[in-house]
Amino acid sequence: MMEIAGVWEKVDAAGFTSRRGAMLRWGAEDWTIDWAEFFGADERGWQVERAEFDEILLRHAQELGVEVVESAHVRRSSSRVIPLREGRFSIGFVTHKIRFVERRKEFASDDEMLRALVQESETVRKQLAGAEFIGPTRVEQHYSYVDRVNVGR
Repeated sequence: MMEIAGVWEKVDAAGFTSRRGAMLRWGAEDWTIDWAEFFGADERGWQVERAEFDEILLRHAQELGVEVVESAHVRRSSSRVIPLREGRFSIGFVTHKIRFVERRKEFASDDEMLRALVQESETVRKQLAGAEFIGPTRVEQHYSYVDRVNVGR
């Protein structure tokens, strides 16, 4: 995947520890996974430092023309536009369930709500200028949690 994205050389040059498999322990069992056995002799990965790895990927995307907005504060919801094949896009808006329920009352349908949310977002509106809506809108719920402490105390 990183070769396809054109970022393999940058990640490799970062000097992360190279991995060609894994050793796992599950209870009293030890497992060894040799990636060459499953994927071929040239396959490997890295044990990355996540912040540095993410920075490499972000800057590479920026070099390819992706608009990157940093230190932005998102209130109530965020949006995503994912390019699909044949000129189609997947559009999504992410918000807290309570906020979704409140906003949903304003609209006769999910399709109407999605169209309104697209118009409210200058960025999404510009990205989809001239696009044709292909419905129906689907509403998905994802159950997550928030923790006050990520590690330790």
